[in-house]
Amino acid sequence: MNISSLFILERAKNVIKNYALFFSTNFNHYKNRIKMGQIVNDYV
Repeated sequence: MNISSLFILERAKNVIKNYALFFSTNFNHYKNRIKMGQIVNDYV
């Protein structure tokens, strides 16, 4: 395995980690809003 593909792999791992973090924080945010019942008003 050469250096560049190792570098790309490392970057891809970071991107995936960031997306996972972003998704989980958004998911928790929406879960809390559903508990409050506010999300219903957004779609009505």
